[in-house]
Amino acid sequence: SGAWALIPPPDDWARVMAENGKDVIADLWNRGIWQVNLRRESPETGEAAPPGWTATLHFLPPDLQVTKLTSGTARVGKQATASAEFYNHSAVGGTTKVYLYQVFKDGRTALLKEQEVYLGPSGAATLSADWTMTQDTAAIAASIARPYENGNWGYGHFTASNDLFRLEGYAVETGSGAYPPEVADLLKQKWANNVKQVEVKPQAVDIAVTASTTMPKYIIPFYSNNPVKCTVNFVVTRKDNGDPVPVRVTVESPLGSRTFDATLKPGGTWKNYVSYTVSKAGTYPVKVQAWPVGVEDVNPKDNTASLNIVVEKQKPPEVPRESKIHSELIGN
Repeated sequence: SGAWALIPPPDDWARVMAENGKDVIADLWNRGIWQVNLRRESPETGEAAPPGWTATLHFLPPDLQVTKLTSGTARVGKQATASAEFYNHSAVGGTTKVYLYQVFKDGRTALLKEQEVYLGPSGAATLSADWTMTQDTAAIAASIARPYENGNWGYGHFTASNDLFRLEGYAVETGSGAYPPEVADLLKQKWANNVKQVEVKPQAVDIAVTASTTMPKYIIPFYSNNPVKCTVNFVVTRKDNGDPVPVRVTVESPLGSRTFDATLKPGGTWKNYVSYTVSKAGTYPVKVQAWPVGVEDVNPKDNTASLNIVVEKQKPPEVPRESKIHSELIGN
């Protein structure tokens, strides 16, 4: 309509809005005035600032933002904590709702927490919530004034301090829409920062195992048929960070198989051995495996160690025969 109103000069604009201009703001809003024209100096009492004198300000709705989001991470089945920070880029304070969601790979969402918060002029708020890691979790999302409804990000509300005005739905950040086209286009972009999403993956677990025999070969003496004791040492290590992880260790061989259970902390090691009693020469394969229980290992190439136990029968020593010595066995 081209309506205009008298307000203080531009350098006082934020102060007036935040402190003592509430009645002015309410009056402008209720009268549908979306543009005010300013002059360089404060007009005298009762003097009107002529339209277009020096500058034009548009009375804009708040720009609500998600400024920071951390998801936390955990092993599958364990809990993590997500935290978000929100900001009101406006000289007008008010209340709205903030949200945290768990997003799944098929597009579903689960509300972790919602809260009504007050954000003062240029004010901030935080929200935290615990969540449980699952194999199909894709992301954690935070939003302000945008609840997730029926498969889409909806539009909430913003109630200015002292109930100066209440914005509902899409108007929360676009106002009445009675703006010049160039301003309306800018306002449409303001919704982009109301939602923030971060991808999450289950906490990585990396277990490795190495194995070795105590001797390169085990020898059965030529003068004895007594068996030899063959020992395989193995070391299991934890290469990642995180909570303690249960580990199942298996040793497989034609000589016999064994199973062990251990719990490893980040950077921890666990050592053990297996001994076999072998009475026959031969080559005996041994495979040692170490796997985390209930969670995927991110580097399966080092979860298995294979080796051979080599057992040999010692040959009797060769005794040189003296050419001048002769012996006979004569029977009766």
